[in-house]
Amino acid sequence: MSRILITGATGQIGSSLCRRLVGEGHEVTVFVLPKTWHPFLDGLKLNVVYGNICNYEDVLGAMRGQ
Repeated sequence: MSRILITGATGQIGSSLCRRLVGEGHEVTVFVLPKTWHPFLDGLKLNVVYGNICNYEDVLGAMRGQ
């Protein structure tokens, strides 16, 4: 399957997308703000990268390997 990077994973749509993609067997990385999490993501096998989408270096780090 595919490696997929998702921003906005702590929101309703993003967390639903994560659940579906993981269920389909994709390797999912979520890019979220530091100290941010949502219970909708609990129990999912996710790679988590913390950073800010406004920071160029954070975005590059999140995209590495995708």
